[in-house]
This record gives sequence, structure tokens and C-alpha cells, in this order.
Amino acid sequence: MSTDNPHNLTEVLDALEDKTKDHDTVKVDDILDAFAGRLFGPLIIIPGLILLTPLGAVPMLPAVMGALVALIAAQRLVGMSKPWVPRRLRERGVQRDKMTNAFNKARPWTNRIDKLIKPRLTALTTGPAEYAVALLALLLGASVPVVGLIPFAAMVPGTALTLSGLALIARDGALMIAALLASAAVIYLTYMALT
Repeated sequence: MSTDNPHNLTEVLDALEDKTKDHDTVKVDDILDAFAGRLFGPLIIIPGLILLTPLGAVPMLPAVMGALVALIAAQRLVGMSKPWVPRRLRERGVQRDKMTNAFNKARPWTNRIDKLIKPRLTALTTGPAEYAVALLALLLGASVPVVGLIPFAAMVPGTALTLSGLALIARDGALMIAALLASAAVIYLTYMALT
């Protein structure tokens, strides 16, 4: 199985693990190197998955992941294929063994999810829709620090980001609809956190 051009969630995890096998710590820079310039989907899937796993409880990590997504999405909106990220953010990371453990716990779920996805309703994931996804990712990333004020609520934007990115790489418009529904929940949680 080639992980050079992932088409599902498990392949994204495999690609990141493969490209970081010689690292003790997986930094934001490693994620960018693994996928930048080729695919926008994995660049929002990985932070989304981190928010969904126990790593999302690491202090400040959700805010870092939200900032990363917002920055990448904003640059995608202006047409940059390889995003620029400040060095301080690029140097943030997590121990590789913790990432691998989290991914291994997620793998039974990703395998199940992968069986359900397929290209359908592709108009929702191609052409101008890709810019709409970038705008959605920008808003979701910006919401993470606010939503994170509610315990475990960062999982909701994490879900929406993961679904959005996966919809892009699998060209699955039905997943994009699910991502939009999850995004509506993020709007509600953001409202609750601010009031």
C-alpha cells in the first residue's frame, strides 16, 4: 500500500508514521513536510485526529492545533500550496511513541470508517468547494481555543476537521455533509462558551 497519496484515514496515519519513523518527537514541521504541497486534506485531518485522541487533553495542544489549522487554511484560501508556519509553532510537537499509541487505539475505528467512505457527491469536495472547506477549516481552527474552555469540547471541532479533510481526500460529499453538521455543533458550543 502506497502512502504517498492517501485516500483514506488509515493511509493518512500510516503516511505520518512512516515519514516520522526515525524521530523521537513528531513536530508540526514533520506534519507539514509529510503532506504540504500535495494535499490539504491530511493537513487538517492530523490536527483534527489529535483533538479526538487523548492527546487532545495535553495542555495547550488543542490551541496549538487550532492555530495551525487556521493558519494553513488561511494560506490555502490565498492560493499557497506549501504553507508558511512560524518557527515557534513548527517546533511544537508530541513524543512519537505517544502519537503511535494514540493512532494504534484509533486504528480499529479508522478501519471501520474507511470501509464506509467512497467517492460520491463529488461536487461538494472539488473545485470551488475546496475553498469553502478551507474557509470552514479556518473558522473551526479559530474556534478551538474558545470551545476548549468547555471540558472535552475540542473533540467537536476535531470531528468536523477530520471529516472535512477525509471528505477531501476520498472525494466523499456525504462526509462533507456530516462535517457541516458537526460544524453546526461547533457554532453552538462556541456560543455557549462565550455566553
